[in-house]
Amino acid sequence: MRYGNLSNIIENLEERELKKETAFFVSAQQKADEAYQKIFDEGVARLEQRKSRYRRKLNAEKRQEMIRISMSEQLRVNEFRQKLIDQELEKCVQYFHDLPDEIFFDWMSRFLGQHDEHPVIFIGPSRFESARSRFGHEYDIRLKEELKIGFLLCYKTFDINYDMNQVMRYRKQEMTNQMMDYLFEDEHDEKK
Repeated sequence: MRYGNLSNIIENLEERELKKETAFFVSAQQKADEAYQKIFDEGVARLEQRKSRYRRKLNAEKRQEMIRISMSEQLRVNEFRQKLIDQELEKCVQYFHDLPDEIFFDWMSRFLGQHDEHPVIFIGPSRFESARSRFGHEYDIRLKEELKIGFLLCYKTFDINYDMNQVMRYRKQEMTNQMMDYLFEDEHDEKK
């Protein structure tokens, strides 16, 4: 290859150098772009992993909060139900307290006729005189100050306690369950 003159040689050398530099810069730019893309892709992947972790954590916290709120509301509902049932049980006790003497003693007579033996009848102060006038000729009637509502039948070998406060305390859970079934039967049936 003949270059001819010096200026052509310099021009050819400069042109080759320029091509080498351009090729180097193009190659460097491609490598830089690839490195940038790799770093960018890795960053996006890490960001997605973090977002996924935070989403899972947030969803878990959300579920826990929903469970906490649900349990809190269920507790409030149960407290309301229990309060309602307690009020109804109090009304039952009050019902026996407010019974007229005649009805109360008719009710008591049903229990007196269940056994052959005549018991000693303990009764509270509010009905003591009425009980003596109605049953005193046939039964031993005794005053029991702490008996407010009801009566106690004492036989030789056993006692039968109809003190309504004690009966209600003794049977409270059973009566509560029955009232829950009765008052909230629709909801109870759904759970079965």
